[in-house]
Amino acid sequence: MAWARLLAALAVWIAAALAGTPAKAELIKDFAASVRDIPGKTWLDLMSQVFSDVAAAPAPDTGATATDTADALHSIGGADDSWIGCRDRIEIAHLEFYPLRLLDQDRLIVAPSIADDCVALLALFDFNGKLIDAVNVKGDQHTSVSADFVRPLGRAGPIGPPGALATATNWHDNSDQSYDSTMLLLVKPDGFSEIGGVLAFGNHDCRSQFTEQAKIDPALGTGPMLRIDAAVTRRTQRFAADCITKIGRETVTTFNGYWRWNAKKAAYEDHTRELDLLDKWNEKHF
Repeated sequence: MAWARLLAALAVWIAAALAGTPAKAELIKDFAASVRDIPGKTWLDLMSQVFSDVAAAPAPDTGATATDTADALHSIGGADDSWIGCRDRIEIAHLEFYPLRLLDQDRLIVAPSIADDCVALLALFDFNGKLIDAVNVKGDQHTSVSADFVRPLGRAGPIGPPGALATATNWHDNSDQSYDSTMLLLVKPDGFSEIGGVLAFGNHDCRSQFTEQAKIDPALGTGPMLRIDAAVTRRTQRFAADCITKIGRETVTTFNGYWRWNAKKAAYEDHTRELDLLDKWNEKHF
């Protein structure tokens, strides 16, 4: 009986851990290839709903080209249409996709990789290949989407959780400062919506340097909608007048916050006071 209880507890722990395990997207370069699990559809068929006149690059090249984005594309969160700078030719190097099941409905999230970052977007399709939603996430000079840009917000299973977390980071660097802004989006069967954002700054001058790094993860649990934890770790170092010799030890400070699901409001509520205070301090001083 003791072993049975131990195994049962272990199974619960593993299920809870897997619920927050980052999802790994798959990469596609051949846009003429068939879409797995969607019979009769190619990646060009899907992308034609997002880009105008999209066509596969001629062999031996891979990827695709287009002339414009479709009217269905709209900005979300900290993104803005003013950052879209594509001219009459859009080069799509590849795309990353992640299939997931939400409330007994199969969905496909696609993140195309665009040359020169002229636009950055996420698209959501059903398993008939029909576009449900397409959002512009570009809000700075550069936008990046990591391999784990989708995180389930509940336990996987035949029905699936009510939603998933998608993230995209806008950033720029100059000679002495850096700026990263990570957008948190809720993915539900009917589209994307904003949850919030996490900012991380960096600054370097002769006498001091600090860097900030953001970490965002769904909390361990079984759902139905997991808490989303965020932390920004700041590392600070002071220097002597020669701008090289370090003075004292590096100091490390972590600022925390989280978003918790409110079932009555059917929305995530922010509990991010520390992160908000950090943002205000950074804006005041830099």
